[in-house]
Amino acid sequence: MNYKVAKISPLNTPVFRLSLHGTDYEIGRQRGIILAEDLHHMWDWMEAHMASAYKLPRDKWAFAAKKASECFSFSVPWLLEQIEGMHDGSQLDMEKLLLMNNYGVIWTNNGNWCSSVAIRYSDEGGLVGQNLDLGAEDFYYMEETHPSSACAILSGAMTAICSYPCGINNHGLAVASSNLPAPGQRLQPWEWQGLPYLFLPFVVLRQCRKVKEAIDYIKSLPPSIPSGGGYQLNLMDSSGDMAVIDRSGHRTIVRQCDANLNFTTNCSLSSEMESWRLGSEGENSDAMLRVERIRKEWAKLQGAVPTRTWLKELLAEDKESGALCRTNERGFTRQSFIFSPGKLTMDIANGPPNRNEYKLCKFRD
Repeated sequence: MNYKVAKISPLNTPVFRLSLHGTDYEIGRQRGIILAEDLHHMWDWMEAHMASAYKLPRDKWAFAAKKASECFSFSVPWLLEQIEGMHDGSQLDMEKLLLMNNYGVIWTNNGNWCSSVAIRYSDEGGLVGQNLDLGAEDFYYMEETHPSSACAILSGAMTAICSYPCGINNHGLAVASSNLPAPGQRLQPWEWQGLPYLFLPFVVLRQCRKVKEAIDYIKSLPPSIPSGGGYQLNLMDSSGDMAVIDRSGHRTIVRQCDANLNFTTNCSLSSEMESWRLGSEGENSDAMLRVERIRKEWAKLQGAVPTRTWLKELLAEDKESGALCRTNERGFTRQSFIFSPGKLTMDIANGPPNRNEYKLCKFRD
């Protein structure tokens, strides 16, 4: 494939940080102006994958963009405003920006293999760890956004995409996540009546301050689309309240893995949900190996209070079965995070945590 790739934060280097303020349109326009060249390169990358990896023929692009605009207007109007701003700031076609932000619906893959771990108590309060197995490309960075009509968010970021799988807001609500694919359900990539599942973490971070509020909010949302996609959210707020939410289609399960421990590994611990989700596909063995690994490391504590170091080492473990850090054919841990809801901080590693140091980040505004 002959295309340039956006290189905002090359692997193993200090991560690029973008701070954006104003209405959602103004935030999008600022992003478009600052990242104009990168946005155009990002489209080059996406265009090369449309017909191959995403199986979206060129004669369907205009239709998909039109339907995406209608869907966003209904379910996430703020995101559509940011896209319009990016278009004006970068002069990249609206159709291309819509397609890039809707890749989770038009892409029929089962998603990435991310893992998260939340501990209610540690040597410095509650912590939420996240490994994002996104691939080794260099178009990831970090953003601090202050929308005038929603909560401020500190998070990772992906060029051209107006949401992200994890983050922390200015009220101390942290959200980590893992894909929850449903191969047992008939995938209908042209479903448009619902909320694209990739936006779930950010709609929660924008609107909610506490875990209980987030649970009620998610239950009120339209079904996640497409039918073969879903997300599980690992939430913790500044008071130490925590929960895992498994969301796929119309189904929502709220659960707790252990009294003081939660995790997500691309599988629900509900046998009913797993049977519905997987159908004849059988058990997701890789996900269950990570479940067993997390439980094994937790049991080794024998009731002792875990430390930040314990969480870092768990996220950085890349050997033996169930390792959460990946640099192989199963995935590549491109970014790793540790959120502190009590301190309103985010530590970020710009690459696999087994070979990169975390950098402490705080809200600056």
